[in-house]
Amino acid sequence: MSRQLRSFALLVAVLILAGESALAQDRGTITGAITDPSGGAVPGATVTAKNSNTGLTQTVATGTDGLYTFLYLPVGTYTVVTEIPGFRKAEASGVLVSVNTTVRLDMQLTVGGADQTVEVTATAPLLTTEGSNLGKVVPTKAIMDLPLFIGGGLRSTMAFVILTPGVIGDQGNPRIGGGLLDGQSEKFDGAEANSERRNDPGFVGVSVEGLQEFKVQSSGYSAEFGRTSNGVINFVSKSGTNELHGSAFMFLRNEALNARGFTFGPGTRQIRRQINPGGSIGGPVYIPNVFDGRNKAFFFFALENAHFKGGSPSNLITVPINEFRNGDFRKYTDAAGNMIPLYDPIDANGNIITDAFARPRLACNGVLNVICPGRIDPITKALQSKLPQPDDPTLAFNNTRAVAKPETKQNVYSIKGDYVFSSRNRVSGLFSRYYSPGIGQVGPVSGIPSPNWGNDIRIRYYRLNHDYVIGPNLLHHFTAGFNQRNIIENPGNINGVDDAYRRAVQIPGTTFGPKEGKMTRYDTEFLSYGTHVDTDSRSKTFSLDEQVAWIKGKHSVKFGFEYLKGWYRRLDCNNCQATVSFSQAPTGNPGISARNGSGYASFLLGLASGGNFNYSGDIEFFFPYYAWYVQDDFKLNSRLTLNLGLRYDLSIPKEETNHKNSNFNPALPNPGAGGIPGAMEFAGEGPGRSGRPRFGETRKNAFGPRVGLAYQAASRTVIRAGGSIYYQPSREDGNADNGIQGFAGGFGALGSFLSTGISYRLRDGFNTFSDLVQANKPPRINPTIQLYGGPFYMFPKTGRAPYFVDYNFTIEHSFTANSVVRAS
Repeated sequence: MSRQLRSFALLVAVLILAGESALAQDRGTITGAITDPSGGAVPGATVTAKNSNTGLTQTVATGTDGLYTFLYLPVGTYTVVTEIPGFRKAEASGVLVSVNTTVRLDMQLTVGGADQTVEVTATAPLLTTEGSNLGKVVPTKAIMDLPLFIGGGLRSTMAFVILTPGVIGDQGNPRIGGGLLDGQSEKFDGAEANSERRNDPGFVGVSVEGLQEFKVQSSGYSAEFGRTSNGVINFVSKSGTNELHGSAFMFLRNEALNARGFTFGPGTRQIRRQINPGGSIGGPVYIPNVFDGRNKAFFFFALENAHFKGGSPSNLITVPINEFRNGDFRKYTDAAGNMIPLYDPIDANGNIITDAFARPRLACNGVLNVICPGRIDPITKALQSKLPQPDDPTLAFNNTRAVAKPETKQNVYSIKGDYVFSSRNRVSGLFSRYYSPGIGQVGPVSGIPSPNWGNDIRIRYYRLNHDYVIGPNLLHHFTAGFNQRNIIENPGNINGVDDAYRRAVQIPGTTFGPKEGKMTRYDTEFLSYGTHVDTDSRSKTFSLDEQVAWIKGKHSVKFGFEYLKGWYRRLDCNNCQATVSFSQAPTGNPGISARNGSGYASFLLGLASGGNFNYSGDIEFFFPYYAWYVQDDFKLNSRLTLNLGLRYDLSIPKEETNHKNSNFNPALPNPGAGGIPGAMEFAGEGPGRSGRPRFGETRKNAFGPRVGLAYQAASRTVIRAGGSIYYQPSREDGNADNGIQGFAGGFGALGSFLSTGISYRLRDGFNTFSDLVQANKPPRINPTIQLYGGPFYMFPKTGRAPYFVDYNFTIEHSFTANSVVRAS
């Protein structure tokens, strides 16, 4: 076990032993009134709720007004029994409790002996009579029965989100209740599951087989919920039961089973191969003759895998014919068959001819449009050695059909355990892992790297929940969560591309040498080549959620605290080994109006028209967050419930761990511009720094009131209304590229002069500009940087958490026992 995991486990254990408690956003509630035959309240009755699958029981007593409430019930089906001397025992079975939902169950007792039982019919309530929030629960049956999106990957639980009322967009970017894209709060078993970077992959914490249900809330959140600008999605994983159950499945797709497309030739089909196996198993923990975990200890394991491979011929591209590769451009002709002239930019002494208008025709031993073999640059010779032959070598241009062969692999598994110490004390924990290995992409031609790159994605979720009943009317719940995401983006390696090749094609003069897997990519006729995306993005989130619930008469009051700290680190080496571009200008003559010059001829001569590379960067931002709240659900009478709450958020703007960030200050004198206001400033302490840890301001008045009501106007009609103010958290908006000037960046080769079209020789690379390369190398804590560029500017108030005002008015009417119409 790693030191990080040991520290996390120790912290969780200490918090449990200390008797902490927490937010119960993955639980449900049963509430109701117990009355006698005349309709009068029955105080002191014993009410017990028992989970039909696990045997978990919870007992409460009715108050002086005959009301009872069960809080923090795990999602599932329950049997509720009411007992009091002088009355028959009342029993309601099949009471379904969903995530973050309150079920109303009233019971009217009849006079009789305690040994007699009256069965009460419990049906799923269609009308929402206890709360003002708008939301939709997607239960297990719907998750398993409805078709899920499997377009080349795992089955997606997020596909259901867009089917719920008030949600538009697609599964990758749902817009909930008019909120901001990618601003939703995603809870997984009670703890925040969202990444600290907005454009990271969506929730993949558990396979469909391991998901119990989820709820999408679009409006009227109680004070328990915050850190959102786009709704709240609550995912709950499955738990084991007293019976051992399992499942297994496999989806298979293959082009051999498909008809060919209309535009494909005989026997040709678009490649589309997918295999998607998985399964689950769950039940009581049972060791023969040692331990029987029924009604006490449970487990649930789920697994899913997906492997997709596709590909089809696409557009036509040009792969140089052998004559061109050897320097013979006599077949380099226009549409009329006339040879396109090439001009020689190098004189007899091997120097660049500075007057491009005076260039002679390019020739080898008197043969025009031919480059002598000894003049071909060794780097370009190595580069083209891996090129395949064109599909049609009789054509000089558009002679090869590009082929893309995308391939992905994904798998996710989860294991959950539940343990019941007693009817008052229970704990559950979960670990899940998602992994999608980065696969080197193929295309547009074989043998050399693709312009595309693979993403190696690894996501882990850790969850721990602890419930403890302090007394009949005092409960607490604790949740600890830890998320890890690691996304590595690089082109990877492909067969036949070895280290010797990488060294042979290295561009001289960059600050990095050849690196394993960081390959040269191909562009048509090598008009540009170089390195590609090479980034390691790491985010992690640690959260502690605590909640204490107090039931007093008609009041159900919850007091809560939430702490969250997120980190986002980016190790960036995009284009660290440079990109070089070529054009026809170095082998052309600007005085000739007709077409002349060749980009591939310029490439063979090693004459670059431009290029750039990035210095590496290692940036880590962290985002602390705190919240306190109180929520009172007040049952004023049998028809009217008030939902009153207040939340205070303290969302602190991002800070770089080692203060490697900067900002443009329009009021700071710039010594490089004669003291005119407008210069860069740098975070942290020390020479040239601002003395401040961050540039954004913190909003310290982030109070979020919540007010709502639910009024049962008639037996089949409910009127609900609510309003709230809530705040969006501070998260990384992109790739941590903003606000790091002076600590990262790149170098661009100077443009060519005197119309030569030549920036530098490939054999020299960026050594041509060695002084400038070193002068621009970070770190550069200098207020005059970006004097001629576009500096990043963060307006200080941007750091303040933005607020949103949300309100709704809803009428629900049930026309029949199993239909309801809602207008909001």
